[in-house]
Amino acid sequence: MRKKLLVISPALGRSGMERNLAYFFEHYNPGQFAIGFVYFDRLYPKTQTSPLEDSLKRISHTWHIKLSEKKGVMDAGIQLTKLMETWQPDVVLGKEWFAACAAVFARNRLEVGAAHPKIVALIENDPYRAFIHQVDQERLSRTKKLVYKHLLKQVDALVGVSRGVSVESARIFGVSHKKIHTIYNGVDVDMVQQLAQENPSHRWLKPSRFHVSGIPVLVSSARLSPEKDLNTLIRTVAMLNKTQRVRAIILGTGSELKPLRELSKRLGVFANIDFHGYTKNPFSFVAHADAFVMTSISEGFPSVLLEAMACEVPVVFTDCRFGPNEMIQQRKNGILVPLRNPEAVAEAIQEILGNPDFSQKLVREGQRTIKHFNIKKAVQELSRLLEQV
Repeated sequence: MRKKLLVISPALGRSGMERNLAYFFEHYNPGQFAIGFVYFDRLYPKTQTSPLEDSLKRISHTWHIKLSEKKGVMDAGIQLTKLMETWQPDVVLGKEWFAACAAVFARNRLEVGAAHPKIVALIENDPYRAFIHQVDQERLSRTKKLVYKHLLKQVDALVGVSRGVSVESARIFGVSHKKIHTIYNGVDVDMVQQLAQENPSHRWLKPSRFHVSGIPVLVSSARLSPEKDLNTLIRTVAMLNKTQRVRAIILGTGSELKPLRELSKRLGVFANIDFHGYTKNPFSFVAHADAFVMTSISEGFPSVLLEAMACEVPVVFTDCRFGPNEMIQQRKNGILVPLRNPEAVAEAIQEILGNPDFSQKLVREGQRTIKHFNIKKAVQELSRLLEQV
């Protein structure tokens, strides 16, 4: 008999996290789980089309819980209690700390004798920044912080998407090491490479990867938010343009759009940067760029890095605490650069643009790397844990 799995997500409209969930919905075994999906719109209001929207057609039920700005874990948990009572899931997968906390709170409110689901927390971001930033932003009392940690300790399992995230989750949330698991994100390489073959719909790119005016093009794909530190990318473009003309396409939306545009104007590179916004197929852009560049200061395990490798382009990524250094072997399959250091980013890009042999070596090794992060393996590992918890 298949289990009923309830998946809880903070919201729709966060591309990286949702693409990973979409991969799961596309590749899970329907004979193993009946899946229900519920999301909140409080933490990250929907600002763009979700990568999940097509995948949601493959699952059994979808619910939307609305929470006002001032509502917290307890309010979310109260509404989840009603859902647990009616749908009666066997297992709950809470994405990130807020959803996991709300799920535990809801389970604790179920009547004695009622079916109590197992709860698994899936942590995909830097747990320190995600948790501490959120509670500080809401100016929560010390008591509430302790309550949230107490709730998180009650999960039946916690999955980190990288070794670093797993270790930090145990430290920040106080979850027993016996409950901690590491399951790397996987990438649907066949799907990415198929979409990468589509002609890019951008005036700076041509299908042959020879650009309209011969000007090199960098692509970055990220939510426009502080932790992605796109300021550094813009400063890098300004630095490069002092000696050679370079353009950058930034795919994504977010709260930082206005200040980023203002910075590019101030540095005189507004015409060299296209804030393209959300695109349903970012892979056709990436595959026809000269390099994929990310300057994040915080990540969990960025699947976008593996997707870029699958698109057969050289990658430059900041050496933030979690994720990139578990995928990139320095100067073998990509280049890791220090945080907030446009000089180092510019130097890495110049080496890729000026040395085709080195660039091709990074691409070849990247193709070998992605074989270790197979999407079917990742889905099987997570499914096995959800089955056995």
